[in-house]
Amino acid sequence: MLPFGAIALVVTLSITALSIARPVAAELLNLPRSNQAVAPSTADSRRLSKYFTPPYRPGPLPPEVNEILLRSAGPELHRACAAMVDSWSANARGTARVTIRILTVAGGNAWVAYRCDSRLPQYDNEYSERLATFSAKRGAIQFIDLAAPDDTRATLYHVALANTVKLLGAENSAAFEVFAVNSAPHYGDATQATRDRVAESRYVIIANSAAATKIALSLVTRRVRPGTNDHAASGNANDDNNVASQAGLRFGHDLAGHLTAVNVYHHDRSPGIESHYGLTHYEWNRATLTFAVAAPVTLPPVPMSRRVRGHPLAN
Repeated sequence: MLPFGAIALVVTLSITALSIARPVAAELLNLPRSNQAVAPSTADSRRLSKYFTPPYRPGPLPPEVNEILLRSAGPELHRACAAMVDSWSANARGTARVTIRILTVAGGNAWVAYRCDSRLPQYDNEYSERLATFSAKRGAIQFIDLAAPDDTRATLYHVALANTVKLLGAENSAAFEVFAVNSAPHYGDATQATRDRVAESRYVIIANSAAATKIALSLVTRRVRPGTNDHAASGNANDDNNVASQAGLRFGHDLAGHLTAVNVYHHDRSPGIESHYGLTHYEWNRATLTFAVAAPVTLPPVPMSRRVRGHPLAN
């Protein structure tokens, strides 16, 4: 395995933060959360496979492909989207829509974001997305549940591609930047809802093999304190005082370019306690298609007595 790079990559999101500052409904409505796999019809699957199999040409989706992806998601997603947007306000009722963004295509796999939002311009920055991938080999669409253990029914998600990833046993994987914002209901008290809102940025690696698609590692890279302007989660230096925790990442690769390890350097600044710095090391487990916590690898010192033109030699 190659040594880690000398520069830590601090992963932050540039996704526009949500702004939920109006009264919210007492009953929280959201998109469904599951790792559901749906199988398009044979004809639809063949059409999608043909379109996404290399050589793939980026550009606007053909209407037929767009319609197949929307139809294949099933009626539950569309019903949940309508109910969620209708709950925002009387003006928003009947304005819900589900649209599709192709995040990236690699090796016959298309990474897709299903977005639920309103057609009204005043709600441009308010939406939630579901991440899914279409596999030409499996002929199926796999949804990925992005919910973390502490997320609630009020947590909404913005998704952006970070980069494609090669993993041993899962060559066509990818990493995503996820912005998650939570807004709890306060029965019309918009000030209280804003005060209790929690937002955080995450770096999520999705392992995608010929047989399975699953979350391999999900890391919080920046979390803001409740009631803070959501833009603090995007990494604005002026908002550092409002940040509860943040992390920088370093990645280890083998000679073939496979991601083999992740080092997480984190700084926690919880209220009332002293700031805490720490390091967590994760290594790829091919059998489980996940990254697991492991002891950091310490390289042996290079002998300084053997030099050629001022450079130490490795054994």
